[in-house]
Amino acid sequence: MRTAKRTKLRKLILSYVNIAAVFLGIASFRLNFKKQCLDQPLYLRFYAVFVNMATLLLMPVVYIQQATTMQTGAEYSLPNFTDSVSIIITFTAAATSILLRWKHEAQYVRIAEAIFQLDKDYYDKLRIDNDKDRQSDYFLYFKTLTFSLHAIATFYGAIQFSRNDSWSGLLVAIYYGYVYNLLYGSLFIYFCFMWLLRRRFSLLNAKLKHLLHALQQAQGVNEGVLEIQQSYVFGVKELSEISKIHTRLSKLSACLTAGFKVQILVGLLSQLINGITFSYYAFLLNNKYLNFHFDVSTSILSSICTWVLFIDGTLLYWLAEATANAHRTTSQLLRRFETLPLSYEDFGRQVRLGAPIKKVHFS
Repeated sequence: MRTAKRTKLRKLILSYVNIAAVFLGIASFRLNFKKQCLDQPLYLRFYAVFVNMATLLLMPVVYIQQATTMQTGAEYSLPNFTDSVSIIITFTAAATSILLRWKHEAQYVRIAEAIFQLDKDYYDKLRIDNDKDRQSDYFLYFKTLTFSLHAIATFYGAIQFSRNDSWSGLLVAIYYGYVYNLLYGSLFIYFCFMWLLRRRFSLLNAKLKHLLHALQQAQGVNEGVLEIQQSYVFGVKELSEISKIHTRLSKLSACLTAGFKVQILVGLLSQLINGITFSYYAFLLNNKYLNFHFDVSTSILSSICTWVLFIDGTLLYWLAEATANAHRTTSQLLRRFETLPLSYEDFGRQVRLGAPIKKVHFS
């Protein structure tokens, strides 16, 4: 896929994520990629407040309604206990995510504005397209696919399991679908912001490797002192700018990771509990301890949910590891330039004294 098409698709996906975050009440801002700024209209803030307050107020109502509809009997005691624990943990995780939303949104706004400013200051001038950048795009596509499948599966499942129930049962099931998507959506927003930072580390590494190669070529050919001097001066200026960009990216990455530890933990905990609960119910159904018939569509739906639970955790782990590796690679590449002359005057002093020109050491 060509760079222009991938850039357009990338912005389209991030816009879709932004719309999903607004719909779920996770964010009340729009990412304006055309103007490279944030739009924060007042009506989105009112909508976010209304959705979050309604979600919190409905939690005890839905839990009581669920408790009153549980089947009685000794054979249902363990499934009822499992279901209650799963609901409590899921609702607690969702409430924690909502209560931390204002703090997280403020951090999202600062990080998004900083990213837009970085693009204006540096990245818009880059014309680099490397294999790792393309690979990271594919991971974003795959993550978007899993999020979309999860959203479809949860809401379709709510309608499927409540089609013979009352309207109140259908609304409760849809509420469950919304809460699950709220938790997955919170992790997805974190994933996208971390992905944006990781991509910029990757582009910075590609630029550093290109600069190293250019200086290596300048040293390897029989050029005059002026040409070599100009190459070094250009390299020093580039390094100074890249070093500042690396520092700014490192601060943003540390801020994002430190500020969202609790939300990541509660999100992953809810995924783990839901996975265990689903596996337990699958065991009961397989051994005919529960009287419930799975049709083809429900079986496919269950398989998709299980697959998404596994993939989401794997992708989040991959992104954290890939970002850390990209950060370390940038630091290692910057250290390779330590033997370069520090300035134009330093290079000229070496030439006047007849000292050998320092070379770039490659490890």
